[in-house]
Amino acid sequence: MEDVKKLFIVDEKEFDIKNTEKFIRKIADFVKVGKDASIFLEIESINKTDKIQLAIVARFLANKIDKNILQEVSLPEIMQFLSLPQNTATARISELVKGRNIRRIKVGKYVAVPHQIDKFIEKINKKYGEKHE
Repeated sequence: MEDVKKLFIVDEKEFDIKNTEKFIRKIADFVKVGKDASIFLEIESINKTDKIQLAIVARFLANKIDKNILQEVSLPEIMQFLSLPQNTATARISELVKGRNIRRIKVGKYVAVPHQIDKFIEKINKKYGEKHE
């Protein structure tokens, strides 16, 4: 029974670290996060909805390895870092929230949904991976 327990019951910190490293390695070619929490897309040929989710996921992951970087992303940051007008950013964010891909934590602040990250990263790699390399 102890081996089954070890298989199923995990240390949250260890689980977080393993997944964070795996996820970062998979998206590092697409996005970077500055020490000041700024977001830099490394690929421009990506649709606006995916850009927003990628930025939010990147900040979430950056926070896992550097607690000085906030995990949430504000609407003004999305507009600034991704060069999107407010109406476009707001519309795409609404789609992502309704689809439960990101979560609104307070007015104008958004965070990644942890259990959606792996699926999103796989989608990004399939959709843009070959084109980007």
